[in-house]
Amino acid sequence: MRPTQAEIDELLATCTTHRNTFLGDAVTFLRTSAGTSGECTLVHLVAEPGAGVPRRHPLHSAEHFEVLEGGALTVEIARKPHAVLPGEDATAPVDAVHLWANQGSSTVEELALRVRARHPQATRLPFIGDDVDDSRYPAEITDHSDRPLDTGGPPPDDRTATQMPGNLRT
Repeated sequence: MRPTQAEIDELLATCTTHRNTFLGDAVTFLRTSAGTSGECTLVHLVAEPGAGVPRRHPLHSAEHFEVLEGGALTVEIARKPHAVLPGEDATAPVDAVHLWANQGSSTVEELALRVRARHPQATRLPFIGDDVDDSRYPAEITDHSDRPLDTGGPPPDDRTATQMPGNLRT
């Protein structure tokens, strides 16, 4: 379950922030795999302009990014870049090559959640409460703001658009 802003603030006040001058970010581990019995790791990230990580390919975990404030975060999943704005999130499914980068001129504050895979084809993501089947959806972007997204076509399954608020699957 996603922590509330009050919980995030409380954790930030009690956890150590690690500054990485090479990558240009500051990372605070809010929850660790040791503290969650190996289920997940949750970090709070402050990414300066130009910050980012190279492409990576985790075979046993999915990674979820939620932009809290600041500029846009570029999340590239399966070589498709997505601009993730404050209030939006992106998920890199299990076994998906991905990266993140702050290519803008503003600092970006985000939460990053890495969730251990329970089986090869789907991973339960506590942030969005939706299974991601990486064989069908190489990328998922979810908009949590009030503005609807134009998905460019019908929903990817038998659910209606009203049952999929703000989901864009490519």
